[in-house]
Amino acid sequence: NKTGFGDTGNALFFATFQVYTIFLTICSIGVPNAISYLVSAKFAIGDTKSAYKTFKIAIVIFGIIGFISSVLMYFFAELIANMYLQMPETKLVFKVLAPSVFIVAITSVFKGYFNGKQKMNVTANSLSLEQITKTISTIIIVEILAKASNNNTLILVYAVGLTTTLGNIVSLLYIFIKYLDSKEEIWADLVTSKNIKEERIRAIVKKIFNVSFPIAICALIGSLNKTIDALTIVRITKAYLGNEDAIRQYGILSGKIESLIMFPLSFNMAFATVLIPKISEYKAKQKQKEAKNILKIIILFGILMGIPCFVIMFLFPSEILKFLFPYAISGELMLKYSSFSIILLIVIQTINSYLQGMNKMKVQMYSIGIGVVIKIILNIVLLNNKAIGVYGAIISNTISYMAILIILVTYIICREKIVFEVKRFFIKPIALILLMIFSLKYVYNKSNNLNIIFFSIIGCIIYVISVVIFKIISKKDLKIAQFGIHNTRKY
Repeated sequence: NKTGFGDTGNALFFATFQVYTIFLTICSIGVPNAISYLVSAKFAIGDTKSAYKTFKIAIVIFGIIGFISSVLMYFFAELIANMYLQMPETKLVFKVLAPSVFIVAITSVFKGYFNGKQKMNVTANSLSLEQITKTISTIIIVEILAKASNNNTLILVYAVGLTTTLGNIVSLLYIFIKYLDSKEEIWADLVTSKNIKEERIRAIVKKIFNVSFPIAICALIGSLNKTIDALTIVRITKAYLGNEDAIRQYGILSGKIESLIMFPLSFNMAFATVLIPKISEYKAKQKQKEAKNILKIIILFGILMGIPCFVIMFLFPSEILKFLFPYAISGELMLKYSSFSIILLIVIQTINSYLQGMNKMKVQMYSIGIGVVIKIILNIVLLNNKAIGVYGAIISNTISYMAILIILVTYIICREKIVFEVKRFFIKPIALILLMIFSLKYVYNKSNNLNIIFFSIIGCIIYVISVVIFKIISKKDLKIAQFGIHNTRKY
């Protein structure tokens, strides 16, 4: 909303961010899940000594990889900006973001360690502090530089990159302090360790890479999915939109629309993150039935969280954009059509967490790979069609997500023998969607001068009542989820 930033600023920052994500993927994405899986499995059988040894070796490995990645990103910033993105203005943004790669690599190992011990509050607090720091520093730094530079777009983009690095530094400091505070607990764990299985450093390193590599590859392929847009949208559409408008259209899609579409996934991420160590624990204890039950319930929770987000974004895209971005309101149809991906992404996210907890990442890798191939082909074909324009990227996204979901669901039904009741997982959710759409449309037509917050509140009330009436979630489901997530008591 800052004068001088807008959709062009979004385009420059998020194009850089997609490449930055690739560097992060190489040295840190997947690391928390991999370390979480390994640590949780060791704690489940009482071998706490090996769990700590794994953690310390991981710190060294990913610290080195993160440092090398930061150096490469800094010194090759100009080459990437000019040749890869064809946006020379992004060079300095890469340099400002470069230190974050090393910082996030170290932080990721700590997060994996605490997640493996099922101390999710530490990771949650570090993420909260990171976002608070980003928010406050963004407001302060952007305001200062906006006045100093007379709202220069490039300067404001550099400022946003700087605040990202500051947030990551604060996150690392917090999580490191929490680790130091737990020294007594660590000592107690080491003293009481049992079922100790002595492993050579080489064997532990191999195990870390065996678990983290498939996750990293999946994340890398997934990040390439977004990078495809950064690489193709501006290059292809500038032929008929012109360079400036092509960059602006990409900025609308990457900066506003994708951020809003990914917002509901942050709620589901809480369940997905907890799911990995819990499934790993069930696997170590040979509790296959419990693992399958908790997966089904988390998928159902995810669907129920995604439905109201989809309906509200589908029905009121213009109102949402006007409320959140009053100085950059473009993108109504992009948000409307992109909303179809929300539930698909939530279910994909949950199944992937289950597969990571079961250490069965190959199918995840293949499904995402096929999705990326579909995305590339459709982007090239659809974006070259002037009548479709940038909406071709939205269509290709939705179709690629559908392909990924079909592969994953087919696998867990056929190979994992998980049965999804049609009435519970398909018919009732569809009925909920239709009920919300017709109810909110009726209220809107009667009182179309009311704002989006009011409609969101009404929608949530209608939705909660409908979920209770339809009896989608039972008391037994809630007890299974409570036992599965918090491990406090048996149901």
